[in-house]
Amino acid sequence: MEKLLWSIQGKAMYTLYIGNPTLTDNRVLCNSCLSCKAGQGHCCSNIGYVGGSTSGGYGEYVAVDEQSLYPLGDIPLEYAAVIEPLAVVHHAIKESGVKDWKDKTVLVLGGGPIGFALLLLLRAHGATNVVVSEPATRRREQVSEYAQVVIDPVKEKVGDKCRELTDGRGVDVIFDCAGVPIALQAGFDAIRASGLYMMVAVWEKPLTLPCWEFLAKHITVKGVLIFSTEDFREVMQMVAEDQLNILSFLSFLIPLFPGRIGLDDIVEKGFKELINNKDKHQDTSEPEEHHYSIAVEYEDHEIYP
Repeated sequence: MEKLLWSIQGKAMYTLYIGNPTLTDNRVLCNSCLSCKAGQGHCCSNIGYVGGSTSGGYGEYVAVDEQSLYPLGDIPLEYAAVIEPLAVVHHAIKESGVKDWKDKTVLVLGGGPIGFALLLLLRAHGATNVVVSEPATRRREQVSEYAQVVIDPVKEKVGDKCRELTDGRGVDVIFDCAGVPIALQAGFDAIRASGLYMMVAVWEKPLTLPCWEFLAKHITVKGVLIFSTEDFREVMQMVAEDQLNILSFLSFLIPLFPGRIGLDDIVEKGFKELINNKDKHQDTSEPEEHHYSIAVEYEDHEIYP
């Protein structure tokens, strides 16, 4: 028995046999709202997710639209597992509207998994002047290979450092991968007049903008979420052509999620382990008492993850 599905380019058709490794675009689009009809499925008013709004995900069988299936070919399954977050940041970079990154100074707030993924894609897009602000020692070390400057926001003021690096102007574009007030305040201080602030992080609480800087600097703030079909296919192509250093991304993630877990053990060793032993799998990289002193110093503002 066989099925047909679209190629990465969305033109030719492939024959897919049972047992072939595939990757699923897990978005479920309504295809009937105004956004979907306008070709903006990433803005779908009724968006859902396989295994979230539908059954499946970790089920023995799951029904998906054949056009959301992509053959992996020579792409290893481990690489395929990180294509979705890479597509998210690829989408964010494209949505910025910047065509040439060579002369842009970029500040990435937060050097966690999404921040690290963003660094990989920024390099692929040609960015050469990238600054990262990250409080955790271990993460600063990990992102240093992909950033020209890495700032410890606990020890130095992000805005002052960015102005020092840009002859007093401030950075051109900010990607917020932190989603906490202290990082946003630092970003609004660091950005230049008429700069672009891309909100990638999903905030747990409603955000409040530093109004004076927002108005006085004429800052543009743009939010982004998930990815488009085109973004997904383009990242798959990048991975297939070895344009991204996926091994470095996996090396970044392995300390957070060591080892492999079989599907039969996913509940006990996966979900319950993360719920019951959350701290064990967080990359705080700092002693407990140091985090306590940081919390006091910033008046109960949580330092960004």
